[in-house]
Amino acid sequence: MAAVRAVHAAAFGRPEEGRRSLDHDVVVVVGHPAFYPRFGFVPARPLGLRCEYPVDEEAFMVSELTPGALHGRRGVVMYAPAFRLAAGPAEGPEGGLAR
Repeated sequence: MAAVRAVHAAAFGRPEEGRRSLDHDVVVVVGHPAFYPRFGFVPARPLGLRCEYPVDEEAFMVSELTPGALHGRRGVVMYAPAFRLAAGPAEGPEGGLAR
C-alpha cells in the first residue's frame, strides 16, 4: 500500500515525496490524455519511449520526478509481471519481442 501512496504522490502534484518513496526518477502511465497532463504528464513517444503493449500513443504518458531524468534515455517501457496483459508484449522493430 505504501507504493500505491508513493505513486499517487508522484503522479498528483507531490513529485519530491513520490520520488523519495519510490526511489525512481520517472513515472509512466497509460491513462486518459485529458486528465493526466494537468499533473505534468506529457506524451512519452516524442521523448523516445514506447510501451510494450499496443496502446494509443496519446494515452502513454510520462512525468519526470527529477528534472532531466529522461535525458539520453530511449526504449521500450517494460512492465512488472503483475501488469502483463493477455495480449502479450508488443513486437519490436525486427518483428521480435521488444526487450
